[in-house]
Amino acid sequence: MVNYQQLFTKKTKPIGSSINGDIPYYISRLQHVTSPILEPASGTGRMLFPLIDAGFTVVGVDTSKEMLDLCKAYATKNGYDPTLIQDDVTTVQLHQKFGAIVLPTGSFSLLTSREQAKNALVNFYHHLEEDGKLIIDIIAPGPIEDDHTVSHFHLSEDTGIRMTSTLLSNNWIEQTFTKEIVYEKWTNGEKNRHGVTNACDTMVWCRGISKLFERGGIHRHRRFKRLHLSTTRP
Repeated sequence: MVNYQQLFTKKTKPIGSSINGDIPYYISRLQHVTSPILEPASGTGRMLFPLIDAGFTVVGVDTSKEMLDLCKAYATKNGYDPTLIQDDVTTVQLHQKFGAIVLPTGSFSLLTSREQAKNALVNFYHHLEEDGKLIIDIIAPGPIEDDHTVSHFHLSEDTGIRMTSTLLSNNWIEQTFTKEIVYEKWTNGEKNRHGVTNACDTMVWCRGISKLFERGGIHRHRRFKRLHLSTTRP
């Protein structure tokens, strides 16, 4: 069965597409990095391939085989040969040090507990070179809508997918919210397939993420206008 979550990602976040200017921003922050770069949660390669085009050597890690298959297919079709690894970003052991580790588009917020986040940061720390950079996008806390949100995109002239997102829970103490996401395939006005998934995201205040960095062994960090957090291994 087609995984419509991956298909929706492929259509709404195509490879090379910049979200709020994040690709040129990351490239500018990485301009002095000469060692390989690690992108945990690299997905279909939206950020990975532009970084390669900018002259960087990039290793991608993702838990999703479907996402990595899409990434590999694009690489094969377009003459790339990146190192792509299916593994958990909190525990992966690559036996290699990196000049930078990047997590764009709120990928860090997909870690659904403080313990997971701490474990990921500890793991990133051990994969960074001395003075290596860790650049993370976070979802800053803000109003969370209770209403349904509906998005559509077309697969062909008569076929499309509708995504409906509904808030299930919102925990301000743990700073997490969970949504039910329903994917429906429609052909000529009739629904013929659907899939359901739950997504849990973590919101983090800047002071909270600073504490997580310290628990992960990272003590030097800076906050930029885009609410990226850039850290340097001491």
